[in-house]
Amino acid sequence: MKQRKYTIFSLLFLTTAIFISCDSVLEDEYTISNEQKQIEVRFAKSSLDGSSFTSASGVLIFWKNTLDDFFQSKIDDLAQYSNSKYNTGKSYPNDYSTVFATGYSPADMQNSSDFQVISLPNKSSGITDVCVAEKVISGSQTSLFHETMEFEHTLTKVYFTVQRDKTMEGSRDVRNITINIPKSYLPIEWNYDTKDNKYKINYKKTATDNLQFTHSDIIHSTGTEELGTAYLMLPTDNEGKLNNLHLTAEILLIDETQIERKIDSPLDIQLYEQDNVSPISNAKPGEAYEVCFQFQQNSFTLIARQLDNWEKGGLIYVPVKPGK
Repeated sequence: MKQRKYTIFSLLFLTTAIFISCDSVLEDEYTISNEQKQIEVRFAKSSLDGSSFTSASGVLIFWKNTLDDFFQSKIDDLAQYSNSKYNTGKSYPNDYSTVFATGYSPADMQNSSDFQVISLPNKSSGITDVCVAEKVISGSQTSLFHETMEFEHTLTKVYFTVQRDKTMEGSRDVRNITINIPKSYLPIEWNYDTKDNKYKINYKKTATDNLQFTHSDIIHSTGTEELGTAYLMLPTDNEGKLNNLHLTAEILLIDETQIERKIDSPLDIQLYEQDNVSPISNAKPGEAYEVCFQFQQNSFTLIARQLDNWEKGGLIYVPVKPGK
C-alpha cells in the first residue's frame, strides 16, 4: 500500500513538473511569437550591378484592402537597412489577414490621400532620382514578410559634363555653357498600376518649364567639369536618342573679357553602346549615360558616353557642327 502511494505521489510530482515545464516553454514561445508579430522589411536597390541602395529617403505603404487602410512609414535612409531588416514598430493584424506593402523614394514626394498618385514639384523634376518598389510583397501574423523590397529606377540618368580641349591652351577660354533640356523629358507624376501592382510614370504629366544646367565660370583647365546630372523620362520608342536639346557657350580670347564667338546649337544626341560603334536601340530606365561637350578653339565636339551600371563606360566621339 505504501509502495502504491509512493508511486502515485511520484506520478503526480512528475506530471506537475511537466506542466510547469510546458508552461515555461509556452511562455517562451509566446514571447517569441510576440516579437515575430512586429512587421520588419529589408530593402535593396534593383539595378544592373545589383548594388545595395545608395543613401536615399523613402516611404513604405502597408495595407490590407486598399492603399490607405493601414499605415505608412517614412525612412530617412533606405541604405541603412539594405543588409538588415527595418522594424516598423507596428504589429501584424490580429485577425491574421494578409498585409501588402509597396514603397517609393524619395520620401518628400507629394502623395494623394489614397496613395494612388505620387508627384514631384515642378522645381524638382529632372533632377530627382525617383525609385519605386518593383513589386508588392506580402505577409501576415502566420506568414511573416520574408521577401526583400527591391526599389527600381523609373528614369534614365544623363550626366552632362564639359571640357576645354588642350588645343585651347594659351589661346582661348570658354564660359557660360548652358544645356537646355525640353520639359517633355521631365515627368512630375507617377500613378499606381493595379494590374502590375507598382507605380508607373504618367507620360502625360510633365514639368511646366524646361531644365537648364549652366556652367558660368571660365574654364581654364583641360579637366572634365560637371555641367549637371539629369534624370529623364525617355519616350518608350526613343531609339537611343535625346532630341531637341540646345547648347550655348561663349568662346573668349585668353585673358580677355571680349567674346570672340558664341555657340548656339540645337542638338539631337545619339547614344551608343559600350562597343563605341553600335547605336543604342532603346535607352531604358535604370541605365545611365554621360554626354560631354569638348570645346576646341571656335567649335566643340560631342562625346556620347555610355556608363556601365551607372559607374564606368567607353567613349564615342561624334563631331557636331556648331551654330554661328
